Formats: sequence, structure tokens, C-alpha cells
Amino acid sequence: MKRHARKIALAVLAAVTVWFFFQFLRDDWRPAVAAWQGRIGLVLLAMLVNFAGIAVDFTAWSATYAQFGMRVRDRLGFGIYLTVFAAQLIPLQLGRLVRPDAVARAGRGSVPEAVKAEAVLFYLDLSALLSLIGALTVWLALPYLPFIGIASAPIGLVLSGLAYLVLAAAALAVANGVASLIAHTPLALPAGFWFRPRTVLILSMRLFDWLCAGLVLYLLVNQLPGGITFARAAFFATVSTLVGSGSGLPGGMGATEGVLGWFLNMALLPAAHLAIAVGLYRFITFWLQVPFGWAAMILVNRRLR
Repeated sequence: MKRHARKIALAVLAAVTVWFFFQFLRDDWRPAVAAWQGRIGLVLLAMLVNFAGIAVDFTAWSATYAQFGMRVRDRLGFGIYLTVFAAQLIPLQLGRLVRPDAVARAGRGSVPEAVKAEAVLFYLDLSALLSLIGALTVWLALPYLPFIGIASAPIGLVLSGLAYLVLAAAALAVANGVASLIAHTPLALPAGFWFRPRTVLILSMRLFDWLCAGLVLYLLVNQLPGGITFARAAFFATVSTLVGSGSGLPGGMGATEGVLGWFLNMALLPAAHLAIAVGLYRFITFWLQVPFGWAAMILVNRRLR
């Protein structure tokens, strides 16, 4: 599977792209193209939001490494951070191992400690993602529950916020329990690590990054036919990313686009708009970063040669 993952991903992406293109041509695409030409400002704003998420993600990454005594919040550290965007094309999330190798070669820490920092960040990232999906599910389900209804936005905010806090706290508690079981092994973490204020802050940073992904999609589909709200856009963006990552395909190629397209289709977004929205969303949140990742990888390797 690992050997052929890139070929499988490209095949799935090609099939999804052909389907989107077919739907685009079958729909009345000329008005859609004209409408998107007047939305260039929103597309640029979506790019800025995505870059804001990347900036916060770098802060979370460097803060995680700092908890293990590794200083990476400088120019070289930022270059090492960016290399992961090139490594996204490696299947099964193995691209995360690129940064620990570079950190060790830069003399900032050992490979085992850097891998441990990456594992911690991955768990916090997944915890923030699943907790946010849970909170969004509560929000989207409220209109269908008796005695609450769609008009009770304050109640919805409170219940959704509580859902996120409960799920995030449960994730940290599970990690803390596992940490106590491995306390006397090479994988051990400092006592109370998962409930440190800095760890909770990093979790909040990862939440911000996922909200940025939802906002990017919302900016792209806002005011289009279908009436997609921010909550629905955030749910579509996070779940499609989760499915894409869980597929094991490089960058979730094909899987993320397919799930996101299915969500937007269910939201009654016209096919021509749907194809453009999915293409722009993946360009902004995935493909746009890849050249920066490759450039960073070349420069970092030259620096550490």
C-alpha cells in the first residue's frame, strides 16, 4: 500500500477531477464563471486567512518543541517547519518525520525527542479537530431537537462550547492516563504534561487553525446558491480533511475533494459553483503551500549540508 499510495492518490484525484469537470460542463457554467470573476477579493481574503492559520500553526509547533527543550522559533526553525508542506506528498502521514530529522541535523535536539514532540502535536491537532467536529455537530443538530429550535442561538453557542470543552478535556485526560502507563519508558513525558497551561494553549492554537480552514471555505461559498452557513462550511472542511488524512493517501488527494464535493452537493450548491469552490479550496489550503515546502527543503538541506 505504501509503495503504491502516490499512484493510487493520483488515480483517485484524476477520477474526482474528471467527475467535477463533467459536472461543471453539464451545468450552466458561464454565469458561474462570471460570478467568480467578481469574487477575486474574497479569494484573496481566503488566502490571507489560510496564511494566518499557518502562522499560528508555526507558533504551536515551535511551542511544542520548546516543551522538550528544543529551540526552533527562528529563521532556520521556520524553514524546517515549512518542509512539512513538501512532505505532505508522502503517504500515511510519514511526512511528519522530515522535521525531526532536520531538527537533529541542525543540532537543536535528538531525533527521538523531536519525534516525540511531533507525536504530541499530532495528538493535540487530532484532539482539536475531533472536538471541533463534535461541537459543530451539536450546533447543526440543535434545530432538529425539541424545545430548542433554530431561534435559540445563545443556547446553541453555550451547548456547542460545552461540547468542545468536554471533548477536549476528555482527549487530554485519555492522553494523561496513557502517559501514566508509560512513565518509566523512553516514551515518558513530564508529570502533568497534558494539563500544563502551555499544552492547553497549543490545543487552542490548533483549534484556531481548524477554524481558519472552515473560514476559508465559508468565504468561498458565502452568498452562493445553497445558503451555506459558517458552521456548515467548517463542518464540511474539517470532516473532509479528516477523511482525507485517514485515507492514508498523500495529502488526502482525491478523498478530501470527493468528500467535500459530496457535502457541497448535498447542500444544493450548483455543480459549476461546486467544482470551482472545491478546486479553489484545495488550491488555497493544500497546493499553494507545496512550492514553499519544496523551496524550504532545498534551502534547509543546503544550510545543514
